[in-house]
Amino acid sequence: MKLSKKKFANLLNVAATEYLMLKSRRKHPEGTFDDARRFSLATRCECCLSIRTPSRRYPYSEMVHGRSLKHVAHEFGLEGHMLELKRLVRTMEKASEAA
Repeated sequence: MKLSKKKFANLLNVAATEYLMLKSRRKHPEGTFDDARRFSLATRCECCLSIRTPSRRYPYSEMVHGRSLKHVAHEFGLEGHMLELKRLVRTMEKASEAA
């Protein structure tokens, strides 16, 4: 499915905002905790295959990955546009620092 430039720019903006919210912990990845307080992501993408399974020693491995730009890009279908997404995130971070 081909997106128009306007829709693509909007999708990039939404993904970058989502990443910044996760990074600043104003938002948390969707998922659940089990009885041993291990966190599991609600939706797993292709990028999640290389992430260690949560254990008692590393209960937040999936939570940390869920906050990554790589995971956010996969969730929004932008894994092929990481460079544009990184640039937009940097621009948004600089703008918030200047404010």
